[in-house]
Amino acid sequence: MTRLRTPTLVVLPVFAFLLTPAARAGEKADAAALAKIVLDDAKPEAERLAVVHDHPELSADLIAAMTADLEPGTKEEYRRIPWIWRVAIEAGKRKDPAEMRTILGVALPQPDGPLHDWRAVVIGGGLINGITLAGDWPAERLAKVVEGDQALAARWKRSLELAAAMADDEKIATGTRYDALRMVGVLPWDRGGAQLFRYLLKGVHPELQQGAVSALGDVRSPAAAQALLSGFAHYSQGNREFALDALLRDPSRTVALLDAVADGRVKRSDLGEKRVEALRTSPDQAVRAAASELFSK
Repeated sequence: MTRLRTPTLVVLPVFAFLLTPAARAGEKADAAALAKIVLDDAKPEAERLAVVHDHPELSADLIAAMTADLEPGTKEEYRRIPWIWRVAIEAGKRKDPAEMRTILGVALPQPDGPLHDWRAVVIGGGLINGITLAGDWPAERLAKVVEGDQALAARWKRSLELAAAMADDEKIATGTRYDALRMVGVLPWDRGGAQLFRYLLKGVHPELQQGAVSALGDVRSPAAAQALLSGFAHYSQGNREFALDALLRDPSRTVALLDAVADGRVKRSDLGEKRVEALRTSPDQAVRAAASELFSK
């Protein structure tokens, strides 16, 4: 989705980024006013996107304002979700621990509360997805974010358990099940791998398959590479691209990919010349040598 940028709409104090949302009580009205702009379908998209881009220091406050009066399970929830997601994914790509901690404080279910759809969107489709797009590993990054906060860590752990159930719930919108699958990808292979593997099978909805492919891309395990390759022949073109990028994320996966090319499960034409060149010039000596031999034939 294209992200536009226009001049800042509201001038905020230069010291705003130094304060937590709780300490910025005087700015709550600003966050609420900005949230109204973001959620106003009558406003030009560029104006709404500008609010998201120009106020990263208010990201958690914006999410809180956009969900304060939201009734889960309604059409209104899904009208707002695309804009809630935009705020969250930009925060994920920034990878700022303090910002993500504050957003998790807003989005994680309470100890006895449900994982509402918008919460899964913020966590899975937003923060986790954004961290991956920024080239980092969500499980490790977010473990550090909640580290030292026992209550937040407990809510984080419980949210992953709820996400595993949400991902399999056919009553939930497919897009939100994708977000839940991304959350399952934060779990280690022995806890989430079997569930994700089921969504790689032939005949699975492409968006759910994309969620599983992307989630397995975040799982640090040799088994993840073999799982990604197992369904390559029947993936959609888009999901093949996601799988290939996931397989290039570390040398052990890349070796598995080269083996798949060597035995014909993946074709050179599937890789594209840009990936072939990346393999040939890999900083890993073993990968570079194997790629040079394989692609010189």
